[in-house]
Amino acid sequence: MAFNSYWLISSPDPFYGSGFEFNRFVVDHLGNVYVHQHNTLTNGPGFAKHDSNGNCIWTSEFSSNLVYYDSQTVNMFIDGLGFLYAFFMRSTTPFEVILLKIDGSDGTLVWQKAYQY
Repeated sequence: MAFNSYWLISSPDPFYGSGFEFNRFVVDHLGNVYVHQHNTLTNGPGFAKHDSNGNCIWTSEFSSNLVYYDSQTVNMFIDGLGFLYAFFMRSTTPFEVILLKIDGSDGTLVWQKAYQY
């Protein structure tokens, strides 16, 4: 299978600089790319939206009372209204699932929840 690169983001982009680890991305029906990275310096999740040409539309980083430092991104998806959902899990005792809902138009956090099992 051949792979064609249409655009590429590389450092020193301020959002993707020191302390960020790439985790997941998802593409919406318009070709916008939503990227999740974990900030190892602040232990918070970071998100960015790029248009189909690779131009950055917004970046968001959330400080939180929820702990992300040992979390793994399980999945992300975009609903029909343009909201981005991110699911994290922590292999702790008790097991924890963290959910975020983000407004895809501007990157603001709508809500966050944590559930322990």
